[in-house]
Amino acid sequence: MMNRTFKNIHNEIQRLIDSEVTSYEVFKMTGVSRSTLDDLRRKTDDKRHKKIENLSLKVAEQLYSYAKKSLPR
Repeated sequence: MMNRTFKNIHNEIQRLIDSEVTSYEVFKMTGVSRSTLDDLRRKTDDKRHKKIENLSLKVAEQLYSYAKKSLPR
């Protein structure tokens, strides 16, 4: 079961993944590789799909910070 803080971080990263912001733009602003971003955006039945829960803390923090600054509320 996810605690509230983790759920908030997860939801913000998911909003970023679901947004129209390109993987290239996120890469430029965060340094997170385009391949990681593309893998997060893959359909869940694709064997290359990556789950947010499996991101390193560093990558999760970078994506969360960017999402908080960049996405409209």
